[in-house]
Amino acid sequence: MSKQLSTQTTRSSIAPAVDLPIARELAARLSGMVGGALLGDLPAVVRAKFGNRLAILRQACASAGRSELEEAVSGLMTRYPSMRGVSQIEAMVMVRAYADDLDGVPLWAVKSAIADIARGAVSDVNPDFAPSGPRLRQLAQEHLERPTREMLDLRKVLSAPVEPPTDPEMKDRVKAKMDDLLKRMPRRESSIYAKPAEKLPERQAMPIDQLLDHYRTHNLGFEPKLKDEAAE
Repeated sequence: MSKQLSTQTTRSSIAPAVDLPIARELAARLSGMVGGALLGDLPAVVRAKFGNRLAILRQACASAGRSELEEAVSGLMTRYPSMRGVSQIEAMVMVRAYADDLDGVPLWAVKSAIADIARGAVSDVNPDFAPSGPRLRQLAQEHLERPTREMLDLRKVLSAPVEPPTDPEMKDRVKAKMDDLLKRMPRRESSIYAKPAEKLPERQAMPIDQLLDHYRTHNLGFEPKLKDEAAE
């Protein structure tokens, strides 16, 4: 597990922070749409802000580099006692297999999933044993749900057709309604794009006799040993 890996850093290693002013403005524009259309042109400043936010989210959600994924997986595996006797070749094969399963996922999401496992926040994953590659990918993708939803909302507003009311009085009422929505939206409450607080499940440690029995019959924490290995 001590194999040296590249420490190249990309923007995908940083989770996108919630932008509350943008979230408020976006929610107001979505609320003011009728039949998928905007009732008035987006101000140039607002359109520019939405476009910039979309670019930030796209960059943050870009796939991590191969070496970054391998380094993150290697760090995860060193947490487990069952991995300490693994040969360098076995470790390399396993790390590469996990990296294959995580292809296309940003590094920050992978690290967030690993942190969830380490603090016992995943009820169906025992912190004493390594999760499978597909399960780790599923946990990482859960962290992508909110920025992905925000990107979908931004695209919806930016690409929406504009169908302003023909009645001038109606146009004034629509503008007044939009202004009122923006004023009434709380400025300091958590955004719909912010991840809600999680209640951590109680961690139940596996009894020592079960751990010893597991290590006698499994090689990598989740793969059974061959008969000859188990007999040693």
